[in-house]
This record gives sequence, C-alpha cells and structure tokens, in this order.
Amino acid sequence: MTESFFQQTLSGNPCTLAMSVAKAAIDVTESGVALSTTCGIYNVNEKAVVQFIIERAEYDGFNSAIEKKVDGQQLSMVN
Repeated sequence: MTESFFQQTLSGNPCTLAMSVAKAAIDVTESGVALSTTCGIYNVNEKAVVQFIIERAEYDGFNSAIEKKVDGQQLSMVN
C-alpha cells in the first residue's frame, strides 16, 4: 500500500506533489480559499486535497485526545 500525501508530509522526505497538496489544504482550511481555486493554483486534484484535510483532522484529533488526561487517565475525544 502506498503512503497517502498526508503520511508523506510527516516523513522526512515528502514528494513535491505531497507538498503541493498540503499547501492547497492549508489554503482551504486556514485561509478560506475556495477548493477549486487553490487546486488550480497548485495544479492538484480536489479529491486529494479533501482526503488530506480528513487525514489531518483525524491526526490532530487523535493527538488532542492523547494530550487530554485527568489523573493519568486518557479522556475520550470531546471538544
């Protein structure tokens, strides 16, 4: 199985396409740029950007849940 673009960005040497997908995802999620616009700018597939955003949210949620501890007990993922 090949690594996803998100997994590649966590590695030490992501490919240029993975970095372009990451930049597009950041533009969409943090700067509010329209998906179709940023995909045109970076010349990447919309589906790849959406998948990256999903994987990043899962990763961030998992890490957030790990950081929330009470009396040494791990809490469930609750905002």
